[in-house]
Formats: sequence, structure tokens, C-alpha cells
Amino acid sequence: MRPILSASATVLKMLLGMLFLFSASAKLVSVENFEVYIYTFRFFSLGASFVLARAVIVGELLLGAWLLSNKFHRQACLTNFVVLILFSLFLVYVMLLGRTDDCHCFGEVAGFTPAQSLLKNAVLILLLLFVWRYADGGWRPRWWLAAPLALLPEALLVALGFAGVVHLIYADLYALIAVAVCMAVVGALSSLLLWSHVDFRILWRARWWLLLVALVAPVATVAAVTTAPEDWTLRARQYSFNEEIFREQLAPDGALSSVDGPCVISFFSVYCTHCQSAAHKLEAIRDRNGLADDCFLNVFPGNDSSDFSDFYRRSQSRRVAELPLDRTTFVHITYGRFPLVVLWTGDSVAGAYGGNISESALVDFVSHIK
Repeated sequence: MRPILSASATVLKMLLGMLFLFSASAKLVSVENFEVYIYTFRFFSLGASFVLARAVIVGELLLGAWLLSNKFHRQACLTNFVVLILFSLFLVYVMLLGRTDDCHCFGEVAGFTPAQSLLKNAVLILLLLFVWRYADGGWRPRWWLAAPLALLPEALLVALGFAGVVHLIYADLYALIAVAVCMAVVGALSSLLLWSHVDFRILWRARWWLLLVALVAPVATVAAVTTAPEDWTLRARQYSFNEEIFREQLAPDGALSSVDGPCVISFFSVYCTHCQSAAHKLEAIRDRNGLADDCFLNVFPGNDSSDFSDFYRRSQSRRVAELPLDRTTFVHITYGRFPLVVLWTGDSVAGAYGGNISESALVDFVSHIK
């Protein structure tokens, strides 16, 4: 009986590790919505929420790698147990606030209310206790087994993307490189500290580099992180766009001639999920800081008002003043990269942002309009 319990618990431990990797990857493809969710609790600024959301994802990746490695068995189980308890306490707090919205445990893949997520955590804690008691802590997965186990959660996410369950948006090359470097650090830590002894001769024979590739592969495979490199600095006030054409459209004979004073002008493509996330961020900033809607203008390519309505529904944002713009002109102003949020003083550009909008700069700008 004991060997059956040991084998079952060990397999379950591998599955729990894969679940953590899947959870991290699911958050990764909708990371902007996850950071807005954190921001809505009003404990952190939008910039801090940006960092915290990604820190949670990296933490889950490490926890998943730790479980899959089957190294330091008791410490791994204890750490995961503590993390689940902390998440559960947070969910209890959310329930006391009366919130029932999706807690983003699995990103946009599956919606969980706080109560459902709390029940899920309770089940995971019970399973983890079984793993802690019976799993074979002396067994080590070989590289040819560990690598596919690390890749399967991301392969499932890609399959869900092709099935239309989640949106997978391809990142530009520089953003992909930036995140791949971050993921490589995670992969190196898990490889050097978890998968094998810190002995370079053993490391090479253990094919640790294949495990590193397995942990970096989600970025290259899913290609879903679209945060531009300048956004990672949290100080990008001069996001690149064609200011000359932008000013031409503000002239008396231009499409944006109705803009006659300071305004926050946002260029959104209707079906761009990152534009929807940016609109959701702006909505959250307006609500938190009491900013008036009449200081904001949305510019869309084309002139189909039904599409505009669909955009507000998808972005969960209120409708503000809007203007249609010729599609070619729209692309020329944004260089084909959107969203684009411009702080226009009426005479000059006070700031320009992509997906990562500076809350402090936006609030300071709007507060000086009136």
C-alpha cells in the first residue's frame, strides 16, 4: 500500500507544479488586466501594481519549478502551503469587501469568484498535505521527463489560444527579448539550485540547459508579453509617435479640429486587447482619483459606432467623447503601435504613453486643466 501512496503523491506533486506554471502563464497573457485588478484595491499605485503583477507571475513560476524538481521536498511543500494560506487570507478579505469579480487566479482562461477560488485553494492545501506526507522526496525526474512537464502547461495555453478561449497576441522583438532575459534568470535559478547539485560537471551531464530552455520557452512559444521596453522603466513620457501628423489633424481643417484645449487624447484600435486594457486602466484611474470624463477623448480608426460600443463593453469602461479618424492617418500617427495616450496641453505634448500609463503624470495633468 505504501508504494502506491508514494507513487500517487509523487505524481500529484508533479501535477501541482504544472498547475503553478499554467497559472503563471495564464496570468502572463492577460497581465495588464491582472495589474488593473491589483490596482483597484487602492493599496498600490498603477506603477507598483505593474511591478507586483509581474512579481507574482515570477513567484508562481519558481514555485512550479520547485515542485517539478522534487528537490528539498519538505521546504517546497511548506513554502507552497504558506503561499496558499496567504492567498486564501487575501480572498477572505476580498469577500469581506463584498467583491465578487474574477480574482484572476488563471488569468482570462477561467473565471473564479473569490468564494470559488477559496474553495480551490482549500482543495490544493489538502492535496499538498497528502504530497508532503507520502511523496518520494528522494526521486529525481530526468531531464527528458522534466522538460516536457514544464512545457505542457504552456502548450495547453497555446492550444486554448488557437481554440479561441484566450487571446494570444504576438509581442514585438524587443519586448520578447526583454522578457526572455527575465525568464532566463528564473530558468537559471531553477536549473542551478533545484534541478541538480551545484557542480558544473554534474550540471552538464544532467542536461540542465534543456530545462532552462523549457522554462524560457513559454515566452518564445506563447509570445504574449507586449509590454514595450520603454514601459518597463515606468518613466516613458515620450512614447514614439508622429507628432507632425498629429498636429496637422488638430488644425482647423483637420479631423481633430474639435479639440480646442487641454485634453487626454487616446488612440485605440477597436479590437486590440491591449487598447481595451489601456481603456480599463484609464477608467480605474478616473474612478480612483475623481477625474472628470470631459477631459478625455478617444480616437478610433473608421467610423462604425457599433464597433465603438463593443470596445467599451469589452474594456469595461465608460463611454467618453470620441472621434473617428481615417484608418491610414491613424496608422501614420501611431506608427501602427497602439494604444497611444497623448497629454495635449492645447499647444504642446506634455507626455505620450503606450500601454503603461503614468498615473501620477495623468492625475497631475488633468488636475491643472480646470
